Amino acid sequence: KKAKTIFSGARLAETNLSGARARDADFSDADLRGVIVKDADFTGVNFTGANLSSADFTGSNLRNANMKSTIIAGAVLDH
Repeated sequence: KKAKTIFSGARLAETNLSGARARDADFSDADLRGVIVKDADFTGVNFTGANLSSADFTGSNLRNANMKSTIIAGAVLDH
């Protein structure tokens, strides 16, 4: 079984994760306010309960991402 990256509960506000490859990573309950995540692969990521307010995911792949109970006010989710 392949290990996955766990950022559950992490405080990553205002960071730049552009170009990251984080398939199936766990960002549940993480603070991702204002992050820049352009052209990244976040396929299958778990964002349950995460704060994504004002985050910029322009051009990122969010296919099958779990967005249950996330805060997305002001977030940019354009491809």
